[in-house]
Amino acid sequence: MLTLYLSVIDNHDNDDDFLKIYNEYKYKMLKVIKSYISDEQYAENALQSAFVGIAKNIDTVKRLSDEKKKIYIFKAAKNSALNVIRDEMPNNTVPFNKRHLFTPSYDDVEKKLFKMIL
Repeated sequence: MLTLYLSVIDNHDNDDDFLKIYNEYKYKMLKVIKSYISDEQYAENALQSAFVGIAKNIDTVKRLSDEKKKIYIFKAAKNSALNVIRDEMPNNTVPFNKRHLFTPSYDDVEKKLFKMIL
């Protein structure tokens, strides 16, 4: 799978930057995704999609400060999970974690997300 991600990168001088992100964040991103999706296969699809997006935008991601890079990476994971729920999952399954349905505000979601990961 790593070969797929690296093939998406336009400038292969950025391969090392992507590999560093991949190795540092793949399990943390999967944890975020699994907080939304309990089905292993759909969670893996979301993780792959998030990494493809990061690989496509590695020029931008690598220039971010460490804090902004973390935010970008975890938002990519969250958004990818939500996209998979919307686009790929059958309507009759509910592996979506219901606690996310009643989150009071966007800021609260972000705070909970960072507490869970860090």
